[in-house]
Amino acid sequence: MKNRSPSFPKKVVESNRERWVVYYFDTEKQKRWSRRFTSEKEAQDFFNEKNVYDQKLGVEANRISPVDKRDLVEAKILLKPLNVSVSNAVLAYAKLTKDLEAHGVSLTQAIEEYKSLVKLKERSVRLDFAADRYYYSLLKKDLSEEYVYTVERALQRFMESFGKDKIVALISAKEIFQWLINLKKREYAESDILTVGGRPMKVFKDGERDIGIYGRNEYRRILYSFFKYCKMQDWLDFNPVEKIESWRIRGKTPEIFTPEKVRNILNATPPKSEIRAFAAISAFTGIRIAEMKRLTWDKIKLDDREIILDSEITKTASRRVVKIPENLAKWLEPYVWELGTKKKILSSRQDWQIKKLHNIFGKENWVKNGFRHSAATYYLALTKNAYITAEQMGHAVDVLKQHYNGLAREKDAIRCFDIMPEN
Repeated sequence: MKNRSPSFPKKVVESNRERWVVYYFDTEKQKRWSRRFTSEKEAQDFFNEKNVYDQKLGVEANRISPVDKRDLVEAKILLKPLNVSVSNAVLAYAKLTKDLEAHGVSLTQAIEEYKSLVKLKERSVRLDFAADRYYYSLLKKDLSEEYVYTVERALQRFMESFGKDKIVALISAKEIFQWLINLKKREYAESDILTVGGRPMKVFKDGERDIGIYGRNEYRRILYSFFKYCKMQDWLDFNPVEKIESWRIRGKTPEIFTPEKVRNILNATPPKSEIRAFAAISAFTGIRIAEMKRLTWDKIKLDDREIILDSEITKTASRRVVKIPENLAKWLEPYVWELGTKKKILSSRQDWQIKKLHNIFGKENWVKNGFRHSAATYYLALTKNAYITAEQMGHAVDVLKQHYNGLAREKDAIRCFDIMPEN
């Protein structure tokens, strides 16, 4: 057994300076240790303190009952494979228990939770692996390229912040919330191109402007679906995004085009051009831009005055039949040879053609989603029937009433749906 009694103060000379040293047994380190003092009195006081402590331990040791001795022997047997002394084990237990008391957790609870965490990590996966699998699952669902690209870009940005090696199960709701709160609008340089998966992608960087409520909710929606997929794969126990509420959007009155503005826009487009057909259908039916991009001529039943939007076309994945107003039928008559074909309304360079249409009047004068807002407003003012208008627009009735009710008078609606091609 190691000598546990303290040594008498001993005078030593170190670096031409006198010191007094006392050797003693450190119970925490479980080894002989030393302490140096500048004066003999300080060394003697320390020696006396340690000596009295050891004497007390000796007295207590003599008072150990047979039961305590048996417990001590059993403890030594249990600790022997761990190569840990009884005193060290007791010190560690006492310290950990004291630290956990502040959190209302016992040492046993902490160990069980840690074991559960280890098991969760073992069955979970890295963030990049989960993102790749989710992306692959989206491709199998025959979703639009635009939507899949949006999801891919959002998850890439998420991985930039959290790291591709991050274990999915260890990403907390608090971390995701803080990430969403701090999101900024992204900017990119036309010259910066990164090749990902064999195809070029623009390199984005964070700007200084806040992404806004709409953008933040969009990222939350994408992450909700992603973590829902991860939960289905048993990579985590619960979806952390469920704890994050979407941001409430304050109602904003939508802007619309006046009938004169609609007429000017249509007349500014080249006759019999794809963009004219696109603009006319959008202006008088209110079909969404994303739906228009997927619309083909065979879905336009001019004789029946109907446009059939199959589930593959609509945003809601529900089939919708849109009525063709009489003035729109006149705008579509020059395209009679296109009817019945599988050709898209905008067959090529869709975004470029739409952007060119916006630039006719300048970005400052263009109203975002102006055609859809205008069509819904005028159709509601003309029919005075929210249910018919909601069916035409593919909107919920309450949303339609909230946004478009009372924005225009009936006389304005009549003027809008009386707009005819000049030639």
